[in-house]
Amino acid sequence: MTQAALAGLVLAGAVACARQKLPQEEAPDAASAGASAFVLTAPPTTAPRIALGNLDGEIADREGRAARGDRVSQQELVPRYLTRARFEGRVADLIAADEMSSRLVAAHPTDGSILLIRAKALSSIHAFAEASTELDAAAREHAAAGELNGERGAILLATGREDEAASLLAIPDGAPVAELAMRAGVEARVGHASEAERLFELARQRYHDVSPFAVAWMDFEHARALELEGDRRRARPYLEEATKVLPSYAHAVVHLAALVPPDAALAMLAPLTATSDDPDVLAGQADALRRAGRTDEAKAMTARAAARYSEVLARLPLAYADHAASFFLGMGSDPGRALALATQNADNRPTDEALELWLTAAQAARDGAATCAAARRLLARPHASAPLRARATGASRGCP
Repeated sequence: MTQAALAGLVLAGAVACARQKLPQEEAPDAASAGASAFVLTAPPTTAPRIALGNLDGEIADREGRAARGDRVSQQELVPRYLTRARFEGRVADLIAADEMSSRLVAAHPTDGSILLIRAKALSSIHAFAEASTELDAAAREHAAAGELNGERGAILLATGREDEAASLLAIPDGAPVAELAMRAGVEARVGHASEAERLFELARQRYHDVSPFAVAWMDFEHARALELEGDRRRARPYLEEATKVLPSYAHAVVHLAALVPPDAALAMLAPLTATSDDPDVLAGQADALRRAGRTDEAKAMTARAAARYSEVLARLPLAYADHAASFFLGMGSDPGRALALATQNADNRPTDEALELWLTAAQAARDGAATCAAARRLLARPHASAPLRARATGASRGCP
């Protein structure tokens, strides 16, 4: 994987979370979620089995050296853990990156490169305030300015400060492919859909590497940008290609599973149980079983998902607050718990999506004060879409 691609994956890890369907949304039927009129063709890339096998090998090699006290291997493990966590939905790797980076900083508190690694790990588990503190420390220790700006931009974007992120991440058309794709994601967040589309396509045209990670990531981010516009039909082929290029890409598979008939969803989700410990995979299976009319199996899978969310929340409360809130709004059938989680998430990262989730949870829990608070926050958002603004306006009627 190139350094530019790796930088892009780090940014993606800070801002791209799989979003469960909210309870008022129904998975489209096969006709409405039909394949796009155009077909994407991925550039030639290394076979996913080989690419993931190489990554596993690199991690195993460095784990052995790290256990013998090799500092360089310890540093190199963190981004590799984060990459595998991103592309295989491995909560255990997020935890490993968090723990390893924490130990490194404790041992080397004035090393700028280690402080930067720690900030990346913290961003990946949505501990954005702590990550910003580590970035400030890294800057004082003369860490690489370009990487510092990239991480600051990621945090700004992830916490709903899109205009500041856009200013910090100004990227010319001649920039590396990963940076073009990052900028495309920023443009989507500030409501510049046509510019986002142009940059995504430009990045795609210029991609000449062989990493399946970078291709899958770009297509997933493109799909998310289209989902933000409410265009799930156009998002689908990008999700299809991301999962074709990298079938174990858990977040992409979970997104795609919600757009296809239940039997197809179950077929694509089943292999992930061998590679992923992410509760979103279990939640996706529960939803597909429900849609297939397999009620008893759906109830059992829902219980498994609820238990797994509770386990993960105990260790990574911020990273999975939005995922769990969406689950408990829907299949988990616990609006009170969903509201608590959605509130926590909105406080930590007040993006349009987080505030919409908070509003939905507040309405589901019939909490008038929370409904009014969420609606007010949404109406103050500079780039909220017209439908979202209309919804917030309706919810705010009668509020003090």
